[in-house]
Amino acid sequence: MKKATLAMIGLASLLLVLGTVIAVDAAPSPRWMASYENLTMPEGFKAMMVLVDFPPNAVFPLHSHGGPVLAMVTEGEITLVQKGVSKVYKAGESFTEPLGLIHEARNMGKSKAVVMVTYLLPKGAQPDIFVGK
Repeated sequence: MKKATLAMIGLASLLLVLGTVIAVDAAPSPRWMASYENLTMPEGFKAMMVLVDFPPNAVFPLHSHGGPVLAMVTEGEITLVQKGVSKVYKAGESFTEPLGLIHEARNMGKSKAVVMVTYLLPKGAQPDIFVGK
């Protein structure tokens, strides 16, 4: 029981860090997160990694980031919509999201998709900044 309670507290904390997610049929959910406080980075920056599960039809709504993002699809396919242009990334493919670019990510497939996201954040910056919030 103690492990389950700690796991629920950890998941709730992670969801607070990532912000609110709006779903069409289901919401993407983070599986793991790693934060590297001792990584040698330019002064005032930190790196954070998050593994995000996207069930079929899940949408990570319009948002931007507080720093540049490096992402790799590890399972399934993700459709990234940036500046009105959609591009599909398949397992093994990677993409970047520059600071401030408003975009959304969708799993339009019939199976789960998984994306490993690495944030490079100035100290105090939010990983995800949702449009309209």
